[in-house]
Amino acid sequence: MSLKPGTKGKRIGWFLVLGAVLLAVAVFFGGSQMAKGISVGSVDLNKINDGTYTGEATWNPVKVRVQVTVENHRMTRIDILEHTNGIGFRAEEPVRQSILDRQQPSVDHVSGATISSKIIMKAVENALKP
Repeated sequence: MSLKPGTKGKRIGWFLVLGAVLLAVAVFFGGSQMAKGISVGSVDLNKINDGTYTGEATWNPVKVRVQVTVENHRMTRIDILEHTNGIGFRAEEPVRQSILDRQQPSVDHVSGATISSKIIMKAVENALKP
């Protein structure tokens, strides 16, 4: 049995596309499941003095280091000093802003960047732990 010219290449191409889609689905849903193991608590800002605090959190392959500024028992600024993970960078601004708006590290995560979202929250919590 002989194949038409180019048929074998098209089949390999489709298998590669299918494999990539399956991998993406596994990473997306697997990341959401893994993130359930990351708990982020609340902080009592009334017990935190004015100042700048640094915290970090790691959940391989994601590592985040933050600097949190507290003034008058309110978080006024969060700087993300380090964030190692390629696709999770889109979580930085929405999570940072949500934490500042809510004044608590536990906020909604960014869909598709669940682990990075949770690790950013955890780093903020760790910065403000007594």
